[in-house]
Amino acid sequence: MIPTIETIVEGLVAGTYTKQQAIGWLYLHAEEAYRGLRDDFAAAALQGMLAYPGDERGGNAHTNSTPLDCANAAYAYADAMLAERAK
Repeated sequence: MIPTIETIVEGLVAGTYTKQQAIGWLYLHAEEAYRGLRDDFAAAALQGMLAYPGDERGGNAHTNSTPLDCANAAYAYADAMLAERAK
């Protein structure tokens, strides 16, 4: 289990953790936050795709797609949102 950020700081101050350990754990915290945000963005994109009622031709974003296609598209949107957010 990854220590909390507070525990990492306290451990650094107390000398319980090395700088290298602390940096490694902080990177893990950052990766988890990134993955969580990516999943949140993908969920929002997928929700929008599935809710779209379609157009005059009928169908919507998932009518002619497999669930895997929809999931891949949702994560593509999420990745685009993260890239734009990083600017």
